[in-house]
Amino acid sequence: MARIPDNEIERLKKEVPIERLVMGFGVELKKHGAEWIGKCPFHEDKTPSLVVSPKTNLRHCLGACNVAARPSIGYQGSSPKRSSSAYYDSAMRTP
Repeated sequence: MARIPDNEIERLKKEVPIERLVMGFGVELKKHGAEWIGKCPFHEDKTPSLVVSPKTNLRHCLGACNVAARPSIGYQGSSPKRSSSAYYDSAMRTP
């Protein structure tokens, strides 16, 4: 696969809201004040533990994962995919 130019990745990070990226992977998010909450896709969740913050452009699992990440980490299957192409793929899938 061809490498996606860094300037294209940076443009997408600015233009595509993080909540749209997360929703693009099938995570149902609900507005909760200034943030969005939902069930983390990386572990069993009975109650929402994933917090998505448009203001800080972060997603943070407060449950079993206890991981915070910027949108440069996309989702592939049930594990994080760390690459610029993950972000591009994610952005292209958003509704």
